[in-house]
Amino acid sequence: MARTPSIAVFFALLLTAVPVMAQEGPLAGSPGGSQGDTEESLAEVREMILYARYDEAIAAASALAGADGLTARQINAALELLATARIATGADAAAQEALTRLYARDPRHRLSDADASPRVASFFARARESEPSPIVVSLEHGVRPADVREAPGIAVRVTTGADAVQEMRLSYRQGDDSTYHRIEMTREGTGVFRSRIPLLSVTGDAYDVSFYVEAMAPSRAPLARLGSEAAPLELSVAGATAGTEGGGPLSGGAAASGEGPVDDGGGIATKWWFWTLLVAVVAGGVTAAIVLGPGSEGPEEGTLGSATLGLSF
Repeated sequence: MARTPSIAVFFALLLTAVPVMAQEGPLAGSPGGSQGDTEESLAEVREMILYARYDEAIAAASALAGADGLTARQINAALELLATARIATGADAAAQEALTRLYARDPRHRLSDADASPRVASFFARARESEPSPIVVSLEHGVRPADVREAPGIAVRVTTGADAVQEMRLSYRQGDDSTYHRIEMTREGTGVFRSRIPLLSVTGDAYDVSFYVEAMAPSRAPLARLGSEAAPLELSVAGATAGTEGGGPLSGGAAASGEGPVDDGGGIATKWWFWTLLVAVVAGGVTAAIVLGPGSEGPEEGTLGSATLGLSF
């Protein structure tokens, strides 16, 4: 059955739209707010600590750490200030709680205050060395169908732990290349990271692309992965004379169906048949991805409909 035009249009809109925000902008779903205001608030908390206004600093830093719209780096800065103020007041247990949360989010975080007292520096060092259990960061991804000769597109969505992710890194190699090239993916206001892999121009033949994706904390510690350098995900790019119609599912796979909820609205980024289903992973964990390509029609109300599956490990 021929693919409905709307699916191809959805893919085109997702992977070619101009990003609505910069990488350092607010997290998805957060209310609009000036990042400059947040930086000013963090500076005010630092001043409170400098002048020993610890109770005010604790209240302000705690509010910032739980606020919407902050980047991962800003949340970590607020937690650092919160722990510092609590250490200064002798509230060691409360300070440890803040540091456990901080190092669960970013295991490589370093104390930013070079002039911190030995007690504060030692407290942070011990918390870092204790290696608290990392938070769970879950990822989904979709690939633009590559049965036409054009640069393949990758889209990734963070479904759990999004406020800990500062950037998304895409590593890829193409054709006979043995070296991975890394690019930073663009964060969209919808919480989707998006990037295109440059088209290989030295050949008009079909070729394979190996890639993997890493969700990074502000310290560049990996929080979650899709694939890996040793076991990358794969996609194929069509030859110059191959199919000229709109994109389709990746080669291979079999039909499957099931029952479950369907997201209403929100565009292509929220449709189950666009996204790869992935088990929740943390750094060093095992990943198993099931790549979903769009079926011939969208899912009906209240069911998952059908999809074409291709497995990548």
